[in-house]
Amino acid sequence: MFVLKHDPVFTTDVKIPRADGKDGNLKIKFKYKDREELRSFMEELAAEGAKRSDLEVLLDIVVGWEEVDAPFTKESLDALLKTFHGSAKAVFDAYVPALMDGQEKNSGK
Repeated sequence: MFVLKHDPVFTTDVKIPRADGKDGNLKIKFKYKDREELRSFMEELAAEGAKRSDLEVLLDIVVGWEEVDAPFTKESLDALLKTFHGSAKAVFDAYVPALMDGQEKNSGK
């Protein structure tokens, strides 16, 4: 049976670029947004320009992670962003395709 209600959280593998050229794989738990919520979120980001930090933007869509040496907190997400320069873009760029392609395809299940 096809279920119309979507799970509120989905997990996707995100490749985090590293200075040594060996991308790290991070399992990110994202907040599901329906079509209208996603449209509003993207319009809000476009209107705000650079007023919000990467951390603030990602806290709107990331709710956790798996297999990381620190629990997911605002501080640990900030540490990721400060340590791995391309991580904010990698996480954000993985979000919309994950919504479109589906949780199963992107979670490696």
